[in-house]
Amino acid sequence: MMVASFDGQKFNINIDINQYALTTRWKCCMDMNRRKNNFRLNDKTLIKSWQHLFAKSCFLFLIGFSYSSIENNAHAFGLGDVVKIGGDLVDSAMEKQDEKEKQEQEQKRKLLQDARGYADPIMKRYKHISSYHGLKVSHDTQTLYSDLKYIYSADNAEKIRQTAKKLDDDLNIYQSKINQIEQQKKAQKEKARQQRIAAEKKRQEKMRKQAAAEQAAAKKVAAEQAAAKKAAAEQAAAEKAAVKQAAAKKAAAEQATAEKAAAEQATAEKAAAEQAATKKVAVEQTTTRKPAVAEQDEKERQNLVTELQKKRLFDSELSKYVNDYPLPQLKLTIASYNGQIAYQEATSEQSKGAAREQRKNKLCGLQGKHYGWIGKVTNLTTNSEGKGVLTVKFGENMHLTTSNNTFSDIGANSLLDPSSDIFQSVFKLSRGDIIRFDGYLFPSNNDCIREFSDTMKGSMTEPNYLFKFIHIEKLN
Repeated sequence: MMVASFDGQKFNINIDINQYALTTRWKCCMDMNRRKNNFRLNDKTLIKSWQHLFAKSCFLFLIGFSYSSIENNAHAFGLGDVVKIGGDLVDSAMEKQDEKEKQEQEQKRKLLQDARGYADPIMKRYKHISSYHGLKVSHDTQTLYSDLKYIYSADNAEKIRQTAKKLDDDLNIYQSKINQIEQQKKAQKEKARQQRIAAEKKRQEKMRKQAAAEQAAAKKVAAEQAAAKKAAAEQAAAEKAAVKQAAAKKAAAEQATAEKAAAEQATAEKAAAEQAATKKVAVEQTTTRKPAVAEQDEKERQNLVTELQKKRLFDSELSKYVNDYPLPQLKLTIASYNGQIAYQEATSEQSKGAAREQRKNKLCGLQGKHYGWIGKVTNLTTNSEGKGVLTVKFGENMHLTTSNNTFSDIGANSLLDPSSDIFQSVFKLSRGDIIRFDGYLFPSNNDCIREFSDTMKGSMTEPNYLFKFIHIEKLN
């Protein structure tokens, strides 16, 4: 405002600086500075000084413009007239504008602080929910959290609040799931607690019954002891009476015994004479028949050897020892071979069963102990208990073997005990060694000799007979 005094009167000349200067030029500059909010916040002092300088420049421009506009009316004033120009209006307007801006910044800071205060517990809640065991947060919710973290450091309070609100709405769904899971866990804990209580009650009831049973047993023992004492006393009395009675009988018995002994001695002498005569006759018969039986067995053995060599049942190593096969082993080999051929040629299940029955008839009588058998080591190992497992080949697809587990070895005891001498002998051998051995074949209802195959086909085409080895020596 400019005030002029002329002839004792005051003339007011109003220049609207706020509308003209501050509204146009100065406010334009302020808007531009607000767009660069981050820079203004960091260099506030420097920018404010620049604003004051620019505003004062605008004011001087307006003053010059005002003077030029009233120059034509300068004749209205004379010498000595007092003219007052209110230049402090610009400073006042700028102070008001700074105060208003300060209030706006304070309000904006408060809004931003409130928005961040609203978002903080929601972000903590997200971390808690996302780390909850057994719950997976969706990709959309993770994206919301990432967006909130990104805009948290910015100055847009409304956007922070909106994003936090969306994230909070999503987290409510997960919180419901967590509550449901926690309720299930609580129910499971309660169920487990009830089970423990029931188990404890059951245990106490069992202990009560056991105590009652023990008490009853103690009473029973006491009664039995009393009865035993009574019976002992009665028995002592009876024994005393029996001793007297026995003394009376002893004399008569001794006399009868003497007479009986004399008769028995005579009978025994007679029986001994008859037995000696019978034994003499048996020895004479055996001596007469033994050479004939041995000659017949050797002839049969040679025939079987010839037959088996024609059938080529032995590999190049075993064929060298086939002439040393004892007769029982040759019978087992030829019976197994004939069973293989009959089963392979059978065209029906009935004929296959008949082939097995025919082989059974040939195998019967071979159970028991055998000496001097010959074979080739094909498997040498131990089972899970450290016991030895041995398999010996004696013909094509024909084997004698121990059991490989304790359960199937019940009643046979064929596994090699690590503490036995034969275990040490066996594990000096190698696969492919030719051995002479002694041992046992075990009886069976299915084949007369116990065989390990699970199917009839395996039993007939690749028999594995259970064998207990008691002595082994290496030949090759």
